[in-house]
Amino acid sequence: MMKQKYQKRPLNDTSASTDDLAFWMSKTPEERIAAVEYLRNQFYGHKGRPDFSALPALLNADQVEYMIV
Repeated sequence: MMKQKYQKRPLNDTSASTDDLAFWMSKTPEERIAAVEYLRNQFYGHKGRPDFSALPALLNADQVEYMIV
């Protein structure tokens, strides 16, 4: 059986955001995208999920130069 790992912290604890940033920056862009895809699948399920194929065109239309994932 897998145990869930989590930490409970007060909302005013700024070390949490620093720790989160350090964690995600230690991951490759591919791992970060995979994590976003995993969460998106959990939220939308495998059926009826939105199609993000138009995302590059939308970003280009708004002249987005950088996107941090």
